[in-house]
Amino acid sequence: MDPSIFDSGFELLKTKPSKKKRKTLTPAQRIFVWERPKLYGRKCSICHEKITKLSDLELDHTKAYSKGGTRLALSHKDCNRLKSSGSLGKIHRTLGIKSTKKKSPRKKTRPKGRYWINPLPGRRERLDDELLGEARKAKKLGVGSFRRSELYD
Repeated sequence: MDPSIFDSGFELLKTKPSKKKRKTLTPAQRIFVWERPKLYGRKCSICHEKITKLSDLELDHTKAYSKGGTRLALSHKDCNRLKSSGSLGKIHRTLGIKSTKKKSPRKKTRPKGRYWINPLPGRRERLDDELLGEARKAKKLGVGSFRRSELYD
């Protein structure tokens, strides 16, 4: 047997997949972000409080970098360390911050019962059973509606 076959297979097992390297923020880039509050803001993306010192400024991955996140946001150094590789919802629960949820549009349900459209305001109004009973009686008696003979007499 040729030993080179085993060596080539062993080499393939030794190599590890290359990891993405983190890009560190240089001091010049930190100052660039700090000097442009209108463009980047100065609020922490985690606790939503104002960042007061440049030394406290850190860029946070909104989704953890270890989980494939690439989007960055400003945060306090302490908040970012506390969040670590967890989710934003998890850190909000830890800090006791109530996050606002987006309201999903509710499906319009049709009201139960009988309704009619009132021509004056143009709104839908509920027909009372009493009123409905009177309307049925009037219809049977022919009251409130014109017959052809009445129109041409």
